[in-house]
Amino acid sequence: MEGRTPYEAVMQNTPDISSLLPYDFYDYVWYYDQTVDFPESKRKPGRWLGEAQSFGQALCHWVMSDTAAPIVRSSVQPIPHEDLNSAELQIQLKALDDKIKERFGQAPSEDSIHTYSLNNLGDDDDIPDHATLAYAPIDAESNMPDADDWEPEAYDNYISAEVRLPKDGQEILGTVTARKRDHEGNPVGRSNNNPILDTRIYQVTFPDGDSAEYSANVIAEWLYSQVDDKGCQYLMLKEIIDHK
Repeated sequence: MEGRTPYEAVMQNTPDISSLLPYDFYDYVWYYDQTVDFPESKRKPGRWLGEAQSFGQALCHWVMSDTAAPIVRSSVQPIPHEDLNSAELQIQLKALDDKIKERFGQAPSEDSIHTYSLNNLGDDDDIPDHATLAYAPIDAESNMPDADDWEPEAYDNYISAEVRLPKDGQEILGTVTARKRDHEGNPVGRSNNNPILDTRIYQVTFPDGDSAEYSANVIAEWLYSQVDDKGCQYLMLKEIIDHK
């Protein structure tokens, strides 16, 4: 590998880890909660969990919030070491850790963690089930996904649909690419069999690379207006401007 990471060797690109340098896992950080009303401070302490690569714009982070739930935030900064000695901040950090402990339980101590040597293993019965290696099937598709791995877009009929939509005073053919998500990464809106009551919002990408947000009922209205009673679409030529 000549000192390169596997990613760099395959992609021929030097990975940019500058966004990770200010943080260590589970460090105390400041994040900003835009839903908080005055006079309460929008700046809150949290625990840094890692970079959120599939959410929002660049430099988004997973943060364990004061509700003991992981959230995604783009406005995150490390808490300086000198500020950690502040009595007021110590109270906030203790309340944060108590909330996390209340939800997830006490962290195990080093003495309670038993280690096993691969060179000195006894019978399988001597090793608890949680310490055995997980079975990895040869065929990756034979793994049934967990319920938590299900994505709302997986069975969404609007995703990848092509539809002509109003944009900048004209109709342009766009492709529905994804659901819009809120600041916590949850899809915006709820589906309904009645398109008028469907509150979902989608991202639509146009041929020039630009994208815009459209509600599900607007997409449905334009889809229905472009097909016949059987759901078939016909493209008509306006005129032939030249021929050979």
